Amino acid sequence: MTRYGDEHRLFLQIMLTRKILSLSEIKAVLEFCHEKNRVPCNATKDDDSLTRFVSDINGKIVPFSMRIKHGVSEDDGQRFYALVNLKDNDLSKCATMFSGNEMTYFKKLVQQIAESNTGTIQSTEALNIASGLDNCRLSIGMAEDLIERWLELGCLMQVRASVLKLPRGTNRCATHFSLYCQRNHRNDGLVSLLVVVESRWLKNINSG
Repeated sequence: MTRYGDEHRLFLQIMLTRKILSLSEIKAVLEFCHEKNRVPCNATKDDDSLTRFVSDINGKIVPFSMRIKHGVSEDDGQRFYALVNLKDNDLSKCATMFSGNEMTYFKKLVQQIAESNTGTIQSTEALNIASGLDNCRLSIGMAEDLIERWLELGCLMQVRASVLKLPRGTNRCATHFSLYCQRNHRNDGLVSLLVVVESRWLKNINSG
């Protein structure tokens, strides 16, 4: 392990505020942290150096149930780093609170949001999806109840009266949810879909 210095502490403070950064943002922040503390910046030289820098920070924060995790968007290959809470978050709680059929419905909603140009879904469309599910058809009333519960849990957000979207920070949700998938030997594609949604959000911000 290399020396843990003020550049690491400043980087961690920024991650605590931002929560998620693309690879290009990570490199810019690293340059800033090292320049601010007047130390050479070796962390941006190559992937191994960056990995060591992040590993040094993780060694300090893992005892507090936090970790900086690396991910790659399957949509465009964009790399990102997210500060995650290793304890179950709202989305992983969703996975343990709902049945397989209900989580299949949630995955379909996420898929529609990921494929839309606006990153949203109309409430009526969300309800119609429930009646068209293969082998796990849900009634409109059941779908309405599920959507209401997901809104209360923070798994979904209501933009306006009839429009739904996923909350910002779905990459963090994806990394949390991956812990649930690993523990329960599940890999149904939901994690990848969540990463796609967030990577598109990042792309819109960076190009705006």
